[in-house]
Amino acid sequence: KGVTEVTVHAGKEDKTSVSLMFHGEARWSENAHTDLDSLDTYLGIRVREVLREKLGNVYSPSVSYGFSRLPYDSYNLSVSFESKPGDVERLLQATRDVIAEVKKSGIDPSYVEKLRSERTRDVEEYYRSNAFWLERLVDKYRMKEDPRQILTLHELTQRVTSDNVRSAAQKFLRDDQYLIARLEPAVIAPAGDGKMPPMNDGKPPPTGGAKTPAAGEQGRTPSSRSTQPAAAARPN
Repeated sequence: KGVTEVTVHAGKEDKTSVSLMFHGEARWSENAHTDLDSLDTYLGIRVREVLREKLGNVYSPSVSYGFSRLPYDSYNLSVSFESKPGDVERLLQATRDVIAEVKKSGIDPSYVEKLRSERTRDVEEYYRSNAFWLERLVDKYRMKEDPRQILTLHELTQRVTSDNVRSAAQKFLRDDQYLIARLEPAVIAPAGDGKMPPMNDGKPPPTGGAKTPAAGEQGRTPSSRSTQPAAAARPN
């Protein structure tokens, strides 16, 4: 819980991969799931517009989410992108500005219409998919719920409103609980000149040889300290 930042240095490409993930516990319901789905779709459109089309220097902005019910109700929503290392902070701030905007003002009516149209097409495709029916029926059976709820997806499209998306942003995108993960290029040490450094400042070594540990005495070696940050616990 709380705010966690993790940075890993690996690879040779001159780019940074960033993931800003909001997570936590929240009671699952068809309404809550619909609202989180609408928020995910909106951010996917808006983040791409701002980061890629307006600011540039971003290779692949994306937004994804999950809403789990087992072993307990929990959610996550991630905004991810790749860019040049020097552009990361500017793009993270632009992402935060998009989130702050929807928390404060909701979304423009043109986006509401776009989200409803996209959801309607998706639902029609779902209802034609055997895999969708199998997955949903298994879920309803496992949770001991009425399978007829599966038929309400078109009705739930009416929940796609500016106020509901704003409320979802305020509920799921908490300022006090998120993870920022960065994959940075590896730090390469400067190459040496190939010369061995002088021992003991160029003076001859003292006579008498090295001390041999007494019987039963362990030779001491310096302890190793990892320079890798501790991995953050990934919420379920």
